[in-house]
Amino acid sequence: SALLLLFAVRAALALNAQTTLQLPLDPSRINAGLELRQTADGDFLMHSYFPLPNFGGGDFNLTRFRLQDGVLWSRDYFFSYSGIGLSTAAESPLDGALLMSVFLLDSLYNKALVKLDPQGNVLWARRYGKPNDVSGVNIFTGKTLIVPLDDGQALLAGGASQIASNDGENDLFVAKINAAGDIVWARNLCFSCPGVFVDAALADLIRTSDGGALLAGTRERSDGSVSLTGEDALLVKLSADGEVQWVRTYNSGGGSIPNDERAFAVQELPNGHFAVAGAVENFVSNLSDGLLLEVDAAGNLVRALRIGIAGSDHTVTLPKLIALDANTVTVSGSTVQDTLSSAAQELNFLAEIRLDGTVNWSRQYFPEPLVGYGTPTNALQRLPGGGYAYLMNYALFFDNYYPILLLTDSAGRTGCELPVALATNTNLTVTASVVPLLTEPLTYSEDLPFIVGDFNGFEVALPVPDLGPDQTACAPFSLPLYADSTIAADSYRWSTGATTPDIVVNQAGDYALTVTVAEFCLTAADTVQIRVSDDAPQAVITADTAGFCATGLVQLSAGLSQGAERLLWSTGDTIAAISVTAAGDYTLRVENSCGADTAQFALALPECDTLPPICPFIVPSAFTPNGDNTNDGFAPVGDCQDVERYVFRVFNRWGSLVFEANSPLERWNGQINDQPAASDVYIWYLQYEDAQRGAVREQGDVTLLR
Repeated sequence: SALLLLFAVRAALALNAQTTLQLPLDPSRINAGLELRQTADGDFLMHSYFPLPNFGGGDFNLTRFRLQDGVLWSRDYFFSYSGIGLSTAAESPLDGALLMSVFLLDSLYNKALVKLDPQGNVLWARRYGKPNDVSGVNIFTGKTLIVPLDDGQALLAGGASQIASNDGENDLFVAKINAAGDIVWARNLCFSCPGVFVDAALADLIRTSDGGALLAGTRERSDGSVSLTGEDALLVKLSADGEVQWVRTYNSGGGSIPNDERAFAVQELPNGHFAVAGAVENFVSNLSDGLLLEVDAAGNLVRALRIGIAGSDHTVTLPKLIALDANTVTVSGSTVQDTLSSAAQELNFLAEIRLDGTVNWSRQYFPEPLVGYGTPTNALQRLPGGGYAYLMNYALFFDNYYPILLLTDSAGRTGCELPVALATNTNLTVTASVVPLLTEPLTYSEDLPFIVGDFNGFEVALPVPDLGPDQTACAPFSLPLYADSTIAADSYRWSTGATTPDIVVNQAGDYALTVTVAEFCLTAADTVQIRVSDDAPQAVITADTAGFCATGLVQLSAGLSQGAERLLWSTGDTIAAISVTAAGDYTLRVENSCGADTAQFALALPECDTLPPICPFIVPSAFTPNGDNTNDGFAPVGDCQDVERYVFRVFNRWGSLVFEANSPLERWNGQINDQPAASDVYIWYLQYEDAQRGAVREQGDVTLLR
């Protein structure tokens, strides 16, 4: 039978419907949360803004953390032009690099993109745009957005975040930037250039299923003079090569003085339509309701929905939106509880709403005593398990606000949420209009210098359980399981009924632990599977010599071995099949929790008319630099001293070079800067030339074990 490799597979932490949390992230300074993303490996990436003294500009912080391990790193990025507050950060799906957009307090090329490695170190930074394309912005009203693409490129957009200047000088910028920071295409979108004196504001940017892009925001509605008469929700659809396909504005009327509509977020629905979230404001009463629109693929209105607080005239806005299906969305919202500032509170809520007006659920969190500071810059992401990560900002005073991380289940529950009753109105007549704009291709970009500094103000210390990898035990067994956290929880609940931090099990099965902490509304769980085996492993070696005369290589395989969890060849390799070049004795040791077995194989090479004129290197798959003089170094192995242009490099998982050699005699001792390197998987690259094969390039990975 085939080799049974019961290598440990780490049980996934339940950072979804099983994990709920309301965690203040107060760094003891003014810090507005701007964006929250969960990375491919389950980390959280928080992008935030902190103002300079007297609010004379500001800069950015990027913090990467795990619930179970705390803050991995936190860095401040100081721009000489003073970064504006509303910008984003995201992970590239291609290589795990981080992208951070920046809006600069500068009248020149004020949209910027920064590429970082997964640890926040700068790879490159570039600035783009057009001089004087935005005016009248301040530290809270300039905005940039970034959308990473699967091929390593990214969409970048920038502009004012609200209509403020009223002088026809606020254009929008959108571009596609390649992985090296170069412009693929870039456009300036001018709404006043056709002769109508209007400005535009940017709110959201998405990639569409046809490979294009969609911008959402606001366009000034003017009677042709300098006087302002209102604002309309705005959508601009672009093709994959940056050409404008259609432009639409949306307005609901409202009498002699029309309502103001603003689009804050947009998502594509599974049917190719688009859902738009925002606000509709009555100019006379100065009150607003939440706004939901559905438009088709050409921007034509399908239906409109008005959302308010039941039985009240609270001011409501909907800053974020997630599409669940063709008829259902989840929105984040903020509402001012009272129009009198002395009595007002700002409420932050999540709601799942059908586009036919049905509210499936709605929950509110952390009422704020200070109105209008920070909350509209919240972030919302759906987690893989169906729950939500919601980053809101809690304002105690205008100079004291900070982000709060909420993790909810799929129905918005944290265990500490408060009720909020929403009322919807489908009798909202909205008119979609075609509006003109002129586009201008842009090509200029330049490097952007700035300073990076470490920051230690954020703290994430939670007793999230980690039961470790699934295990195979040899019967009979007595196996301890424990939460593996140095921080105590308020309660522990095992699937066995036990309520202690650790238990001992002696039967196969799935074991789950749930912990709670009332202070942070934390409920978190993990599960581990225990398997039972009665059999010791059996080691078997087979050899394939069929291709030796053509390649000079023989493959030795452990494929017929039984019950092996771990294996080790006499060459130091720990993989199921190895390639060798020399005759001799080879051994294979296999192990599992029930025992070990060793097989020996005497390899004789077949006779060939002519041996291949090559000198192959064999690169081990593991080494153990523990000072026992056995398998302590790592390098390609082979009697190949006459090769030319030999280069051997080793990189860590983040792409940083840790070792380089220019001779086959040099070996990596497992140290970085004279310090022992961590046990991990490292990437190697080998290139050289010989007279028979010419240029040879190979790559692979090696496991460092301590």
